[in-house]
Amino acid sequence: MKTLSILFALALLLLTNPVRVFSDTTFVSGVIVNQNWNSAGSPYVVTGDILVAGLSIDPGVSVLFAGNYVFQVQGILEAIGTEQEQITFTTKTGVSSWKGILFQNSNNGTHMKWCIVEKANTSGIRIIESLPNLNKCTIRNNTATPFGGGMYISNTIPGTLIITHCNVENNLANANPGVNSRGGGAYVISGNVDLVRCKFFRNRTNTQHTTAGGSVTAQGGGLEIVGGNVNINNCSINENMASATNTSVNVDAKAAGGGISIRGGVINIKNSIIASDTIMAIRGSGGSTTNIGAGIYCEGGQTLIENSTIVRNNREGLYRASGTVVVCNSIIYFNNNNSTQITGTVSVTYSDIQGGFAGTGNINFAPILDSTLKVVFGSLCADAGKDSVVYNDGCRPPGLGSVRNDMGAHGGPGNCYWLDKNINLQVTALMEGLYNPGSNQMSRPQVQRVYLKNATSPYQTVEVASGTIGVNGISSLFKFNASPTGTYYIVLKNFNCLETWSRTGGELLNNNGTTQQYDFTNAISKAYGNNLIQKGSRYCIFSGDVYQDGFLDASDLASIDNHAAVSADGYINSDLTGDYFVDGSDLIIADNNASNNVSVMRP
Repeated sequence: MKTLSILFALALLLLTNPVRVFSDTTFVSGVIVNQNWNSAGSPYVVTGDILVAGLSIDPGVSVLFAGNYVFQVQGILEAIGTEQEQITFTTKTGVSSWKGILFQNSNNGTHMKWCIVEKANTSGIRIIESLPNLNKCTIRNNTATPFGGGMYISNTIPGTLIITHCNVENNLANANPGVNSRGGGAYVISGNVDLVRCKFFRNRTNTQHTTAGGSVTAQGGGLEIVGGNVNINNCSINENMASATNTSVNVDAKAAGGGISIRGGVINIKNSIIASDTIMAIRGSGGSTTNIGAGIYCEGGQTLIENSTIVRNNREGLYRASGTVVVCNSIIYFNNNNSTQITGTVSVTYSDIQGGFAGTGNINFAPILDSTLKVVFGSLCADAGKDSVVYNDGCRPPGLGSVRNDMGAHGGPGNCYWLDKNINLQVTALMEGLYNPGSNQMSRPQVQRVYLKNATSPYQTVEVASGTIGVNGISSLFKFNASPTGTYYIVLKNFNCLETWSRTGGELLNNNGTTQQYDFTNAISKAYGNNLIQKGSRYCIFSGDVYQDGFLDASDLASIDNHAAVSADGYINSDLTGDYFVDGSDLIIADNNASNNVSVMRP
């Protein structure tokens, strides 16, 4: 079996799984195939362009770019951090910027959670014909010229891009010098996009022009939408800015949509807050300035604004130049220095508009807002929305009074999403190679990813969480913040064990914040297809799927054998027993499982 030379085996080892030998730094570049980046090898210093075919990144890992390189994903990336140990993509000390993360025609199945993406110069994240799932990520301090400082999105493929609980902050779409900058936080060209509980904060578009004649434009400080079907639910679009400046002569300057600029598509804005956004157009001599729609600016498409709060923007809260705009159950107040709140032809009903506005159910009373821009008891906006069961408050609190719709972002059927409702899950599981029946413990803790998958075909992943299983087999708390109460399969994966599903039919899990438990170790039937191995009186997850392809076979065995031949050590996937050495004990486990044709079992 050992036909490879020592040098060739070592080269293969370094290509397939970089091993930390003398330092805490791992240098990476090129094509990344079936790798796991973990805390033992962190930081990972990128010394050339990266192309990901298959990569998992553990909590707490730092990815540092040593130059202007791109991190492109065409396969599957699973970067799952935790709130306490986030994964960071940033520059190495002394390096100004990098080219960001690019998803282009990538495979479905990518998940990024609790990641920080910062200091990129070609958008923090670009998404082109791809559907990565982004959850609890922070995208900050990135730039692009001239569109999409934080994110750039262009999809025509079926399916919906889901971005939940993400902070998009301090990003810049820059045209300096230039004539047109758009989408400081995000620039959406096309596709189906759901933004849920996201915060767009202090993003900016900046256009500066020094040549005589022509015009300069800056739009969508928070985000600009050119087309597609975009749902903005329970989001905060605050303190963003669109700035267009001309220092020459006979140049017109236009700034619009400090919060949101809409040029086309079908846009639904529900239970969202658009506040304290700014537009600023400055001209030289002989030109004109246009400052319009500091909150939301519409020049095309079909826009529905429902149960939203648009306040304290420096010009109009809502400006419609063209397209169809419908407003219901919303608050538009304190904008434009208490002057005109809405400009253009807009259908408005059951809303609180400063200065009044024609339409059924509209009122004109100061809304009385707390520091979070939520209406308080005593506000005439409570129970003043449309009196129909389909518009009733979903949850009280944050709803006030009766079930009738409260105007503003915290009323209506979508107000429940403001509540932090988690599925909290504690898992008990043991890894075959790590577990010693004599001591009833594993040799070391195990970083673990847990997937909640729909219990019905096609069993899609709803959410992923990362955590650690202790030596006693009991995990830390896996928190799923974007999953409703429902029946799910619980699926375990880590960097060298077999993917294992919970028992047939799935488990009912509640998002009421209580801790729920699932034990894979006390019965073989706890795994789908009885796909566990017994050691002593307990049942374990099969070890040895080094390539994470769902099969324990000769390819895994060969990799472990090659690593053993060069006495590889450290926290690497071929070390099945957790003693930080690759040797015969690891080979025995892999050989037994390969001989028994062990493979993943799924519904």
